Amino acid sequence: MQYDDRVSFMEPSYQTSCPSRTDVTNTLKNTWFYHNLFAGKPIYRQNTANNSLKKLLKDYDMSCYKHVTFESICCVPEWESISNKILDEEVDKIMKEGTGSYRGFATFVVPNLKKTFIKRVIIETWAKNIITNAISNYSVKWLNYYYSPPDINSNGGKGYINAYNDFDYIKK
Repeated sequence: MQYDDRVSFMEPSYQTSCPSRTDVTNTLKNTWFYHNLFAGKPIYRQNTANNSLKKLLKDYDMSCYKHVTFESICCVPEWESISNKILDEEVDKIMKEGTGSYRGFATFVVPNLKKTFIKRVIIETWAKNIITNAISNYSVKWLNYYYSPPDINSNGGKGYINAYNDFDYIKK
């Protein structure tokens, strides 16, 4: 009997074929985080999902985001479009780098892909919104303090006095 080299080197399809863009996208969309994020009305989510999120963030060395809940992410304007944009960007990045075989993809790529997706969604939606609101509130208070006319106790007004003196100087 003749020995065929091709037969001996045949491997299972999960080791020789690679996932498509749709497979990568569906892998992210089938994660626990994505399902809870897009679960519908955030008011009715169970506390167990938020507790699991806190544990996951602790595992990802993101325990500083201990106040993050799915509800707080969903309260951010345009959170859905931002999350879907992040998903598309991460899938594009993975497709450019290459996914490898299905087995390699599931073993080496998916854990990092999920971690990156979760981190980016939290940072680019929730954290960015919190920081923007804090800065805008602080800057309004600072501007009001700095540019308001000085009061009897001479609090504030340095910007007002500087602007007044500059205007007086230009006027002359």
